[in-house]
Amino acid sequence: MTVFASATQPPVAVIVSDPPAQLLLFSGIVVGNNDPLFIVTSSAIQHETLDLNLNFPTGRIIASTSTVALASIGSSEGVAFTFATDTSTIAQDPNTGSLSLIAELSLQSETPTWGGWYPSMWINRVSYSAQVLVEIEQPIIAGTLRWSERDVAAESWPALSVSANSVNWSPPGGFGGFTPGPVVATGVVEPPVLASGVNTATYLITGVPFGQQVTVLVTALPSFKLLHGNTLGFYRSGNTANPLTLTPTQSQQQNVDFVASVSTLS
Repeated sequence: MTVFASATQPPVAVIVSDPPAQLLLFSGIVVGNNDPLFIVTSSAIQHETLDLNLNFPTGRIIASTSTVALASIGSSEGVAFTFATDTSTIAQDPNTGSLSLIAELSLQSETPTWGGWYPSMWINRVSYSAQVLVEIEQPIIAGTLRWSERDVAAESWPALSVSANSVNWSPPGGFGGFTPGPVVATGVVEPPVLASGVNTATYLITGVPFGQQVTVLVTALPSFKLLHGNTLGFYRSGNTANPLTLTPTQSQQQNVDFVASVSTLS
């Protein structure tokens, strides 16, 4: 049987500078909700699993250690018992980056000499500790902006700006389209390089919040001049998902590329 529990105490975090990493120190007591965590009902060895959600999303795990120990037990009078931790590991949700401590336990108690009754042993609380070293990766969105030299001239630089904006769905719930909302992070656009009549500028947006849907907005500044037509738009190229959502385990979205399109509207 697997017992699911949730940690209530945040970790102590220590920054390690070389290479950039964070050491997370977890400890606490797991208590059952008005009932024992585990009940032993047989004199045979009883295998149990504790799945403890540590409630802390992180980057990639570099190394980890963990353990679980007995904190509170009840038993019938005169009954010998065994509590053993067989394995203790740290797992990570690939979608959210949240950490869990998974412990495999072996429990056993003898039948009372006076005949007794079952259960003869019950585990009320267990203690835990975990030390997890994780990567620190800066959340970024990066890509290129391209335009033809026949369509647009950048009279000075910077001529373009980029930002990560929140997403407003219409209607709410995400079944229709979306429009850009407020800016949540800004970026830098490097000066363009001209090759075969096409200008290519790289950009980098940092500080994008984890877990929030965002869309990249490219804005032309006054020095970005149309050479013909009267309408300019930058459109996504490639197969990158839109909107974007960064997570601790997928903290970077690269190759988010845009191509300029110029048209004439009457």
